[in-house]
Amino acid sequence: MRLTAFVAMILAMVNCGVLALAEDAPATRLFGGAQALDRFSADLYGHISGGKGNLVYSPLSIYSALMMTAAGARGATATEMSAVLGVADVASAEAQAADGALLGQLRKSDQDFQLHIASAIWAQEGFKCLPAFQSILENDYGAKVMGIDFRDPGRASGAINDWVAGETAGKITNLFSPESLAPDTRMVLANAIYFKADWQSPFLPGLTRDADFHVAGQANPSQTPMMRTRGVFLFSQDDQLQAIELPYRGGTVAMLILLPRSIDGLGNLESRLSAKFLADVVDGMQRGAVEAAIPKFKFSAQFGLAGKLKEMGMAAAFTPGRADFSGIDGQPDLFISEVEHKAFISVDEKGTEAAAATGIVMSPTAMMMPRMTFTADHPFLFLICDQSTGLVLFLGRVEDPKGS
Repeated sequence: MRLTAFVAMILAMVNCGVLALAEDAPATRLFGGAQALDRFSADLYGHISGGKGNLVYSPLSIYSALMMTAAGARGATATEMSAVLGVADVASAEAQAADGALLGQLRKSDQDFQLHIASAIWAQEGFKCLPAFQSILENDYGAKVMGIDFRDPGRASGAINDWVAGETAGKITNLFSPESLAPDTRMVLANAIYFKADWQSPFLPGLTRDADFHVAGQANPSQTPMMRTRGVFLFSQDDQLQAIELPYRGGTVAMLILLPRSIDGLGNLESRLSAKFLADVVDGMQRGAVEAAIPKFKFSAQFGLAGKLKEMGMAAAFTPGRADFSGIDGQPDLFISEVEHKAFISVDEKGTEAAAATGIVMSPTAMMMPRMTFTADHPFLFLICDQSTGLVLFLGRVEDPKGS
């Protein structure tokens, strides 16, 4: 028997913006909590950031997708997944309840801010999950088990794609082709996140104008629409790096931009990226009056993660004969054959829109300071973080704002 488990976590961000923080607002500490996910975020970036071009992914999506799947891991498979995910016992009821509670804490909604999280499970008609596994997914993740016939891959992929698109306001579409689901697939697990929020104050479109952006590998700079604002922001700088935090309305989510001083300094910055490095940057921030300019950008990324997760130490889960996911259906003959991730982001004066999907395929076997200038006119890193939990929702780099 063959089990295919797809875990999709999609997070879309719309209408986010920037404005001065109040002078008496407390300095945020994005990375004070959720340390395991933050470490995973930075570690994974080190494995997927090779090569050139823009990059975006959702650490929360990938992490939670793996956590859901790990509820059925046993033996060495669970031990390796625990080490990579930074959890003492990834398959334990306590770990699963904690992850589910963290996702529940993220769910927020008002007229200015929405963070929607949903989960679903499709199982081959006649396939039986163990009651304990089904209970974890239903109680901790709110995922209902629905019957489907994977022997008709076209219809099955269409049904899952419709769910994904519906949960992400249409930002992630056609995630699966009929060919991507085998007729002997047994299960698809999906988790979707949708986030919509305004900047605390939108960038004024009248201030946006074309300016130079220095694209890696190009002799001449590219003319790129640069958005501008000024206000009081959390900000830090040293001889190698400038960092600024741009809050979204509601004050619980912010974009952190890390800009190397050197035009060609992105590679060095990426090599320094770690949870501790990020914590040090955030801890060193102070409020300052800043004139900020960042480019408008819009791009997507899609890649497989199986090989990267093996490199990080999760080899057993992907190895037939070694993998043990017997906590799913009582049989130790299931393994993860692939993890697919797809993400999208768009940033303009009004806000940010982003979406991501992760697929796991398993088969048998602060004080006032002088005015400063922050001009992101060359490659930089960005993070979108929930400040109340410390979770990294999105992480990526911009090498060319006009790139795809």
